[in-house]
Amino acid sequence: KDLIPVAAGARLQLFLVVRSDAPYKTYAEFIAYAKRNPGKMSYGSPGNGTSPHIAGEMLKSQAGIFTLHIPYRGSAAALQDLLGGNLDYLMDPGIAFSHVRSGRLRLLAVTSPQRLSMFPDAPTLNELGLKNFDAGTSHGFWAPAGTPAAIVERMNREINRR
Repeated sequence: KDLIPVAAGARLQLFLVVRSDAPYKTYAEFIAYAKRNPGKMSYGSPGNGTSPHIAGEMLKSQAGIFTLHIPYRGSAAALQDLLGGNLDYLMDPGIAFSHVRSGRLRLLAVTSPQRLSMFPDAPTLNELGLKNFDAGTSHGFWAPAGTPAAIVERMNREINRR
């Protein structure tokens, strides 16, 4: 009640990525491997409580797998360890695209409710059986409650101007 919305800012998605040399090539193979090897696989995140960490825990819970979470100080260090073979998978916040396109990493799924135009062949986790899975984050602009409507309207107009 202290804030009022002004404008949407961004919607960020996460991407389930693995190394291309991993023994699993599809999401189904990945889950089957994790179930055969409980506690032996690990994933990294940019830190405890971050959206990739929460998405990783959502995946574990809904898919019924047990893997180890390794918190890092930022996404870059987690990506480096995935590429180096120290992690098995990553809920990528969007920094691994060049490695997916080069073939060093494989994109198994996206965490958005719908497929994304940048990777139209990548299924959503919802399509793969994790019902209502949506780990994206929304960002926006807010103003103090009581801000005059004319100011909110102008801010909205300026933010959304192309």
